[in-house]
Amino acid sequence: MSESKKPSLAIVTLTYNNWDLLENCIASVFKQNLETVGEVEFSITDDGTHDFNYKFVQSTVEKWSQGSRVRTAININESNIGTVASFNRAINRTESDIIVILSADDAFYDNSVLSKVTREFETGASQIITTKRSVCDKSLTKEMRIEPSDNFKPLFKEKNELNLYKYIATKGNIISGASVCFTKKIYDELGGFDENYRLLEDYPFFLKALENNINIKFCDFVSIKYSDSGVSAPVGSSLNPMLKSDFVKLYKRLLESNNLTVFQKRRIFYSKCLDISEKKSLYNILRYLEQFLYSAFKKLKLFYR
Repeated sequence: MSESKKPSLAIVTLTYNNWDLLENCIASVFKQNLETVGEVEFSITDDGTHDFNYKFVQSTVEKWSQGSRVRTAININESNIGTVASFNRAINRTESDIIVILSADDAFYDNSVLSKVTREFETGASQIITTKRSVCDKSLTKEMRIEPSDNFKPLFKEKNELNLYKYIATKGNIISGASVCFTKKIYDELGGFDENYRLLEDYPFFLKALENNINIKFCDFVSIKYSDSGVSAPVGSSLNPMLKSDFVKLYKRLLESNNLTVFQKRRIFYSKCLDISEKKSLYNILRYLEQFLYSAFKKLKLFYR
């Protein structure tokens, strides 16, 4: 197959107050082996950082892009519009067939990632794929673990969309937005990322895809060196307040889902929407007694493990 007939790829990278961490990200793009890959564009968008250093980013691109056929564009939002809207703006600029998200503080795992991604999409059987990620320190030099574990593989079997939906809705999202690629076609069909959220783009997108019986295929290779220090990473024991607000909004929307049982909705509300003090109140203990007992049993089981 000629290069022109292979699917084109757009690598989309956002920055906000972390442009100084782009070196590993940019280097990993231009180190990719593109012999079996179609056209590639690299889109870097800054979301209104007050001290964004355009010259640094441009010079870093020039440093690593010598001899590369990857087309690069650096865009700057006039003001901070949030991760979700910024992703939508960046993705809507491209006409590429496949969207590959690469965070500013992450990097491709090795130089074969884009060729593997292209191969997965060439048959036309997959519209969303998820891979493994290597969770690393901030410098991306020390690997701490590989996620997700193999225990989650059965959830990604074909025709298992509803079970995967129920799992990530009630137990938490095991699909990392940092290691997911999708076709522009399915992105458009699903209406892009939901701008009712400011920072949380991936979780609602996955749930909407699964609600529409769109399979998310698990590909058993590592695609990303993931920096465990981004906006979604907890600081101490707390979550970014805007991201926490997005999560609460999502959980409340799940309470209206026709795909979840009453018990599952009660579990979501009790475990995700109530804070610790509310869970300890006698009123909520009695009102959600089965959830209180279920939670207590899980803690007891962990204690005696």
